[in-house]
Amino acid sequence: MPDASHSRFVPPDMTRDCLDPWVYVEFKADGGILPCCVRGPIGNMGDRSLANIVNGVEIRALRLALLSGRPDEICQARGLRSVITPAVLQSKVGMLIDSIKPPEQFDGESYLDANPDVRAAGEGATRHFLKWGRLEGRPLAARTGPEVRKGPGTAVQTELSVSDWPGTTVGFPKETNTLPGVPPDPERLAAE
Repeated sequence: MPDASHSRFVPPDMTRDCLDPWVYVEFKADGGILPCCVRGPIGNMGDRSLANIVNGVEIRALRLALLSGRPDEICQARGLRSVITPAVLQSKVGMLIDSIKPPEQFDGESYLDANPDVRAAGEGATRHFLKWGRLEGRPLAARTGPEVRKGPGTAVQTELSVSDWPGTTVGFPKETNTLPGVPPDPERLAAE
């Protein structure tokens, strides 16, 4: 058994300083989707959409294990990330989630108009877009201009969509066990 100074030792009720399950996706040639560089596939795009994979049961379980101070054997055995308290990781994930915003041109009503199934499901426009819509390539808005004419007097509707999602850079404080604020709910953070 390694001692506490060994980089591959994670003491009980501690976790890895790892945001990969929230920010990293690796695509394999066969369609496999990996949540980090040391783990096998958590799904395959031949079977499910990217949105379903990155919001699926497998990734939520991995996130919850890290957030709860119960990293699995793969995370335990890899010394690629330092050891921190679950509260610090929860704070970092909370800051990351809060930093993700829709594009400047996003309008909730326009998004719901362009995606009537989202409106019918009763889900909030911004939440749906950030969690699912941007990964599914959903249109931000339906519009008729510029009009595309097909035959005399017939306008074909065109869609405005996000073609390139701007990256977000988030600065985190140096590792400390005393980050301010109320600790976020690990169950909610695992599902984000």
